Amino acid sequence: MSETLKTVEKTLQVLRAFRRGETELSTAEICRKLKVSRTAVTRILTTLEQAGFLERASDGVKYRIGVTACEVGALYLTDNPLTKIADQTMLHLTQQTGFTSYLGKLYGDEIVILGVREGSQPIRFLWTPGDRLPAATTATGKAMLLSMDKSELDRILGVDRLTGLTAQSLQTRDDLDRQLARHRARRWVPMMEESYPGVCGVGAAIVDVTGAPIAGISLSFLGAASDGADFDRYGDLIVAAADAISHKLRAQESYFPSTKGEQDNRGFRAPINSSPLPAMDDNQET
Repeated sequence: MSETLKTVEKTLQVLRAFRRGETELSTAEICRKLKVSRTAVTRILTTLEQAGFLERASDGVKYRIGVTACEVGALYLTDNPLTKIADQTMLHLTQQTGFTSYLGKLYGDEIVILGVREGSQPIRFLWTPGDRLPAATTATGKAMLLSMDKSELDRILGVDRLTGLTAQSLQTRDDLDRQLARHRARRWVPMMEESYPGVCGVGAAIVDVTGAPIAGISLSFLGAASDGADFDRYGDLIVAAADAISHKLRAQESYFPSTKGEQDNRGFRAPINSSPLPAMDDNQET
């Protein structure tokens, strides 16, 4: 790899060092996270600050994401067929159930939140677009994993311990594999307080024309709001919603070539159900 490409790679690593809970970082903190020399990091930070991708925090020492990065990220969300089409269905889901709906996409072994439709329940918890969480802790992430074969799961997650967020998070690949196997035929997967205490959810994969997952959609709700039968009902709703988005994206032929690189070596292909989104009884308590 040329020196120029190495510098570009390090620059991208610096930008990705910022995340929820670490929105402001000092030069020393970035050096420790990335194991890169202070000289190299200082040069990169100066360049990013001058370009507006980073800016100084209020203390004048640490850095935070700048307005240029915000502009670039906003372009992805506002001019992407996936987010545009999914938002319509997410709004419908939220209106039907009163629960919060999420759209997310895998990036390595994490799920990146791309869209949120806030529910109407009195108590709710929200992740925000741009948040990254361990894929196996979320209904959205596990929905995408559900549609992958073992070799790809091995590549993305490894074969041993999983990164968790709560005491209820799945601990190992064996735990995850057993859960995915139980729900693969149903095409939805639950999340039981695995990313935040008290919060549960159901997720399903949005798939391309071959049935390979390109994103996930989920409903999120308080655990006390549902029993086993409710999970089944919400699972059917989320599968129908994912299928509706998948079919609409198929009409956007220009979208799929950009995702071709993501689909290599995926043996399992989830079927696409053409049935319309089922209605929920308006008198039904959720």
